[in-house]
Amino acid sequence: ESQRLHRQGLHRLVQTLGNLMTQQLEIRGMKATQLFDDPKYAKLYAMGETSVKDCMVWIEYALEQYMDQVMGESKDRSVSDRIKNYIKNNLENDVSREEIASFLGFNPDYLDRTFKRTEGLSITKYQLMQRLNRAEQLLKETDLSISNIAVNVGFRNMSHFSKVFKQIYGNSPESYRKKKG
Repeated sequence: ESQRLHRQGLHRLVQTLGNLMTQQLEIRGMKATQLFDDPKYAKLYAMGETSVKDCMVWIEYALEQYMDQVMGESKDRSVSDRIKNYIKNNLENDVSREEIASFLGFNPDYLDRTFKRTEGLSITKYQLMQRLNRAEQLLKETDLSISNIAVNVGFRNMSHFSKVFKQIYGNSPESYRKKKG
């Protein structure tokens, strides 16, 4: 009878810890399947209900995998934040992802994948949106000429700036300023 209670307690402990890790991953917007689809995890999970020693082995493995996943996400977030900061500080320059990668000391493809995974868009698209958002702000808040605004946000070709601005905001920069002014 005590052996049965012992197994029920271990079963509840294993289930509870598994559920807590799942909830925490979901709160962070991460998929628990990455953690639980591991064959080693599944084997240790099942064994964790048989003895205290096996339960401790499962707990150690599960927490290690959980922390690796959480820390990996934190590392990606840190890299993305550094990219966003670099873009913000160099908005007036038309910097390439290769230049950003070189400055940060990473491979450009790795940076783009990491950024896309954490931010949902490419570095190039993010940079363009930041430049256009700044242009919009300058159109609303200053009397700078359209060509000065284009240069201030990293566009060297006025017609390209007008074309891209119109694609995003539905109006040319001139029309946009008149409507918002």
